[in-house]
Amino acid sequence: MAATARVGRAICVVVAVAIAIATTIAACESQPRVPLSEVSLTGDTALSAAAAARADSEFVALMVPHHQHAIAMARVQLRFGRNYRLRRLAQEIIVTQQAEIAALRHALDSAAVSIDTTASLRGPR
Repeated sequence: MAATARVGRAICVVVAVAIAIATTIAACESQPRVPLSEVSLTGDTALSAAAAARADSEFVALMVPHHQHAIAMARVQLRFGRNYRLRRLAQEIIVTQQAEIAALRHALDSAAVSIDTTASLRGPR
């Protein structure tokens, strides 16, 4: 019976981690809504004020779900993980990612920009 329970627990862990990873990958791979032609990583072309405002809100709109998924994965580790170092790291990830989410939202709130950070969590429409 103990072996069956361990196998069942292992399957639950694998499924939970797989779901967390798949969700994170899906959020990370979503297409940015700011066209890449408007973004210059080298600074060769200047962004218009409107494009720059969109870049800020899009950055937060994509980063918040990314951090939320990291928190979800860390919670899976805390629930099922046994390695002390990884559990400790998961705790730190939860604290730091929550702080980063708050900082991202505060930065936009102070600029009076409104965004929908749950859009990528809902999936395609």
